[in-house]
Parts: sequence; structure tokens; C-alpha cells
Amino acid sequence: MHSPMHHLFGIARSLDRGYGYKFALEAKPNEPRADIYMSTSGHYLGFIPSLDHPEMVGVNPEVAHETMAGLNFLHGVAQAWEAGKLFHIDLNDQMPGRYDQDLRFGSANLKTAFWLVKFLEDVGYKGPRHFDAHAYRTEDYEGVKDFARGCMRTYLILKEKAQRWNEDKEIQSILKEINSGRKSVLAVERYSKKVTAVAGARVRQRQDDGKASALRAARPVDGGYPVRGAVGG
Repeated sequence: MHSPMHHLFGIARSLDRGYGYKFALEAKPNEPRADIYMSTSGHYLGFIPSLDHPEMVGVNPEVAHETMAGLNFLHGVAQAWEAGKLFHIDLNDQMPGRYDQDLRFGSANLKTAFWLVKFLEDVGYKGPRHFDAHAYRTEDYEGVKDFARGCMRTYLILKEKAQRWNEDKEIQSILKEINSGRKSVLAVERYSKKVTAVAGARVRQRQDDGKASALRAARPVDGGYPVRGAVGG
């Protein structure tokens, strides 16, 4: 369900009946034409802390939905993981700028699918991997099952390739060479909370530096304020 109201009623019922359920909110920018209030997983990550029982609620990002919104799906998944709210994930594929297509996983952007699988395996994601993809024209029910097996096969192939990436000495040597001598940028390495913490600290430092520069530029000069662009030597 995409509606947060359905989930709110579900939370109350779960608490009342002692079910112990958890709920994963699935964002989508439009369905099929009208705008949806919670259009991205990021919106839900901002909404969830306002609930009475935020520990019961996470997100269910879907490849197609975040791509419809013009976002980098992997970034959204990493953000949800960092927040401890990646409860579920819908795997399919989508061409940008189209309505919800629910294509076979990895069929539209294989490179994006590879990095997504690599991330999920690197961080040890243990939640459900749900293939929310619609079978193409098929001859019968067996054809539908073949399509589903194809989605799973693609994931397993990419999982194997991600493992080979991590174990390949030549690739790791290249990454080490890329990272050497680049103190001003973050190293290209596996995702970790330590890496994101360092990245966040650097972003905040740059923001603080920018604010400080702006304040210095706007300091009073001869009893007044300088004209924009006129400050300097």
C-alpha cells in the first residue's frame, strides 16, 4: 500500500491485537497521473520520526518508483539503510521519464542493477528481496514463472559478479591507485557508516566554511555594506 493512512490504521490494529508487525512504506511520485503526497522514500524518512511508534515503520523503496522521480535509486536505498529503515525492497526496472513500467530486474539499466546488488550484499541486507515486475507477453502460467525465475537469476548473477569485484586483486589495485594522493575527496570503497559519517562531516564543514565566507564578505566597510561583487583586493 502506498497510503500512509492505511499504515497508521495498521499500526494501531497491530498494537491492539499484539501482532508485532512492522510496516514498510512504499513511495511513488504519481499513480497513474495524480501527484502523491509522499512521492519518494526520502519524504517517508522525514515523516516516520513524527509517528508515535517510529520503530515499527520503515520504507520499501522500489527501483521503478524512485527512477520515475528522476532520482538515483542506489542513493535512496543507502539513505534508508543508514537510517535503519530499509525494511523491504522492490526490485524491477524502469526507463526514466515513463509511467510505472515494472520491467524485468536489470533489463533497462544493468549497470545500476549491479551497483544495487553489490550494495545490498556488501552491507549484509537480510530483508526481503521482492521482484515487483510484470511478465511480458507469455504463452501461459509457466511463462510467467519463467519470467520470475529470470529476475532471480539476474540478481544471483550480479551477486556473483559483485563478489568477484571485491576479490579481484587487479580491480582493488586500480581502486587503491585512484584513491592515492586524493586527500580532498573520499576514497572509492565499500559503503560503511564510518564512510558516510566522514562524508557528512566534510559536507557540514564546507557549509560552515561557506557561511563564514559569506559573513566576512558582508562585514561593514566604512560604515556601510559593500556592494555584491565589490569586495576584494
